[in-house]
Amino acid sequence: MLSALTVRRWAIASTIALLIGCGAEDITEQHSQSPGQSIQQDIVGGTNTTISDNPWQVSLQTSSGFHFCGGSVINANWILTAQHCVNYGGVISTPARVVAGITNISGSNSGQIRTVAEVVPYPGYVGANKGKDVALLRLSSPLELSSGNVQAIGLVTAADASGGVTGTGVVSRVTGWGTLASGGSSPDTLQTVDVSILSNISAQSSYPNETITADQLASAAPGKDSCQGDSGGPLTVLKGSTRVLAGVVSWGYGCADSRYPGMYARVSSFAPWIDRVIAGARRVALYRHYNRGSGDHFYTLSSSVAGYVSEGVSGFVLATQIPGSTPLYRYFNSRSGDHFYTTNWSDLGFGRDGYAYEWVEAYVPTDSAPDTANWYRYFNTGNGDHFYTTNWNELGAGGGGWIYEGVRAQVYTTP
Repeated sequence: MLSALTVRRWAIASTIALLIGCGAEDITEQHSQSPGQSIQQDIVGGTNTTISDNPWQVSLQTSSGFHFCGGSVINANWILTAQHCVNYGGVISTPARVVAGITNISGSNSGQIRTVAEVVPYPGYVGANKGKDVALLRLSSPLELSSGNVQAIGLVTAADASGGVTGTGVVSRVTGWGTLASGGSSPDTLQTVDVSILSNISAQSSYPNETITADQLASAAPGKDSCQGDSGGPLTVLKGSTRVLAGVVSWGYGCADSRYPGMYARVSSFAPWIDRVIAGARRVALYRHYNRGSGDHFYTLSSSVAGYVSEGVSGFVLATQIPGSTPLYRYFNSRSGDHFYTTNWSDLGFGRDGYAYEWVEAYVPTDSAPDTANWYRYFNTGNGDHFYTTNWNELGAGGGGWIYEGVRAQVYTTP
């Protein structure tokens, strides 16, 4: 049994040169290999295909034009790839260029060449075999999608997955310019291969020394697999008559070894995060404004309000509404001065018990998005003062007349 896993990006003599940031200096990073371990993967057992049949496929390249990973066009400005293609021991490296619209690597100069303005890694990544192996690349200028050779691909959603789009036995397609055998040569022409999706239970039995997480997907077929150089590239399935992105080439033991299926990042697990990032999820600090005279206070994205003392809150919210978020509402009791925040505009019913509500210029996640925490309201039974925090024990339970309660919302803990 192989003891070393294979992530499926390319290396040259165990090294790979990537541009860090937007500078012109190449940074070379060393990656050690143990016997039988390869650092990237290509298509094994596949056949030649064309970019017109797979127009979402892109090539990630060094400044010299060396292909080291694949990716998929999500829209004109964003590429989805594997995080291990851009994350080296916690250091994020920016690919020198992305090339779209080519069938042959030798014809890269005829494709649409873009530099990368920003790399957005999925939070919590440790290693490809541990899951969370995706990253988004924001291009410095948009791709031209009117060409038949460059098109965006839709994502498999959780609803699609529940409907069986990525169910066990579904035939999926992998494409890339990876090696034709583990440690072998790489093709100039884009390759394609069909492999069948396996259950995670089956994958776990094949990898007893690994922990197969829910955000991973396995696929295999006799003598067929992705391999070095395919990392980050697409695994697609049919949704009706339309191809959608189901996986991102990630890792495996060797290539096309009948004992070990190829492993992919499960796109449906990351679709909400992808939507949030692409929609322009801008995290902003939330500020509390307090009027010493009336006792009134409320929360906005503005750092100051005339006549109010303002302070930051230990949390961040969204400046614009995007998928997975909801408006935040403020309930205010005109008699007692009490008010609180909720994502349910009818929490107490309009006007009920003297409460009125108003929308706050902020949005909060409604699910357990990465880097979010529960939001708590502290209320002082003595003077009526209260504030919001992500630390439920900030003042201690009941200490000094303060009590706390959970709020039906989550906030980001980092900007």
